[in-house]
Amino acid sequence: MSAMLDGRPAAWGRRSPRSLRWRIFATAWIVFSLHFATDIVREHYPAIALGDDLTFRLDEFGGLHPDLFETPGRGWHIGNNPGISMFAAIPYAVARPLIDPIVERVQEGRAAAGLTEPPAYDTEWPNQREFFAEAWRRGLDVKLALAALVMQVLFMAPVCAGAVVLMFGVLRHVFGSDRSAGWMSLLFAFGTPLFYRAGFLNHNMVLGLIAFAAFALIWDPAGTRPLSVRAQMAVAGLAAGLTLLFDYSGVVFVALLFGYAILRNRDSLDARAFIERSFWFGVGGAGPVFLLWFYQWRAFGNPFLPGQHWMPPVEWIELGYQGYGPPQLELLGALAFDHRFGEPPDLRDVDVSRGVRRSLGLLRRQQLHAASVQHGNAVSRARCAVPFRAGGGGPGAAPPNAGFADRRILGRSHLGALHVS
Repeated sequence: MSAMLDGRPAAWGRRSPRSLRWRIFATAWIVFSLHFATDIVREHYPAIALGDDLTFRLDEFGGLHPDLFETPGRGWHIGNNPGISMFAAIPYAVARPLIDPIVERVQEGRAAAGLTEPPAYDTEWPNQREFFAEAWRRGLDVKLALAALVMQVLFMAPVCAGAVVLMFGVLRHVFGSDRSAGWMSLLFAFGTPLFYRAGFLNHNMVLGLIAFAAFALIWDPAGTRPLSVRAQMAVAGLAAGLTLLFDYSGVVFVALLFGYAILRNRDSLDARAFIERSFWFGVGGAGPVFLLWFYQWRAFGNPFLPGQHWMPPVEWIELGYQGYGPPQLELLGALAFDHRFGEPPDLRDVDVSRGVRRSLGLLRRQQLHAASVQHGNAVSRARCAVPFRAGGGGPGAAPPNAGFADRRILGRSHLGALHVS
């Protein structure tokens, strides 16, 4: 690591920061795009339905995934929030003029050849075989695979590559060295769960990246102060609202972003300023929240009850409200130490009480940005122990960029993803 030169991070040879950003982005985008598999998760179905017919109904896909369910008079839907599907639908809709003719030609070829049964799919996972066979019979196999490819290359890969560039921008001011920041941002890209989860449509990943982007903008490690206090509060609110649009576990980030945005500008804080800043936070978050309510109203007839309220009973749903309950210490311990969840992290990373105590100490010394990192790490570990609806009915995991322990790749079937070959 190199010290700051005249208040600026030390350069990496003759490469300018702009050049490094473009190189890092292009590298990450290409690698994330190549790290593609035709894994079809529940979030793909609303994205395709929106891209095809601007509808939230998933009747065409009923029975293809255990998280798809039918409500009387309203058709098929998924129980989770629609945020990532709404964004992923955009590149899919743009690519439809290329996808539709390919699918049509494949179907015509099968009909001309008299094919009525799917080819054998050699895999040890029976659910994958059943899914492939049913998708083939419905003529959806190629469509789903191409849709997943488009959403990967034109949505997940560039979004995650952008997060790597953002990490580089933050770390160059933390380390005071473009070289150190460059290598560490690449480690973030390819040595953490970001690399694995960037390989398919993953809402937990993206909502964590949204919160990270808002945190970095409010923190402003470069000290350029590009936003006014009102704008900071509105940005924090927008990011918080988007995390809710992606998943109700975003309530954790709502509290963290609001608290950090308030504390970051605490020098001029009084009762009037607190009310005003809270108002701008609400203004920023209103759009995504109203969009979520609109989806729930259109899909289920009630704008305020979540999709989990309507879904049939599944595993974990007896915990709390439809599977969303208080922190579970047993799950927190498993996430920290159980080999099935990944590499055991440093004990200092999972000691929630130590993280909070250190945060309070840093706050007393007015080192707010460092305190926020420590507090966010501790809280994100606690968030891991909050069960909520996820793929296949299991407990949800924290956004992989929120905690700092790596997760060993155990196989895509563990994520409830189904494959098209």
